[in-house]
Amino acid sequence: MVQPRVVPRNGEVDSSASEDSGIERAAKRADDESSDATITFRASVESGDRAGDVIKADGWELDNYRSNPVLLWAHRHDLLPVGKSVDLWIENGALMATIEFAPTEFAQQIHRLFKEGFLRGVSIGFRALKSSPRSRRNGSEHQRGTMFERQELLEISAAPVPMHPLALAAGRWLWPRAWG
Repeated sequence: MVQPRVVPRNGEVDSSASEDSGIERAAKRADDESSDATITFRASVESGDRAGDVIKADGWELDNYRSNPVLLWAHRHDLLPVGKSVDLWIENGALMATIEFAPTEFAQQIHRLFKEGFLRGVSIGFRALKSSPRSRRNGSEHQRGTMFERQELLEISAAPVPMHPLALAAGRWLWPRAWG
């Protein structure tokens, strides 16, 4: 089995990865953490989104975001942040983030919506540094969109409908409340 590459906040690669998949590890991390205070998300996944765009996981530039690790509401730059990333890493083709929510009434309302399963999605704001078109024929299927090879993360947003359908909260605690 290929070992996942984990990049913690300090930028050093953690080679002590277990045999769990990245999503399982993120779920365990989310469950093990002070689950009342934080939620772990797959902020970006290296596969086609609803527009056909693909963002390469190994192309992320995260230093500037780590200096200002904001979680916004629906990409609303005109509102105060609703949280901050307390951990950020790349694992199994996904940009993962653990978010702590702000102590404001609005942020706590969003936090409750996530915890109760009414809200699951996140979306990213980024600046493309290197990209190429994906538009071409692949058999009978027409690929569209952009391949982002290098990009700078600007923000993560809580989003009712994320552009990537897999950019979701990763904690196992979601399923019993949301589906059971």
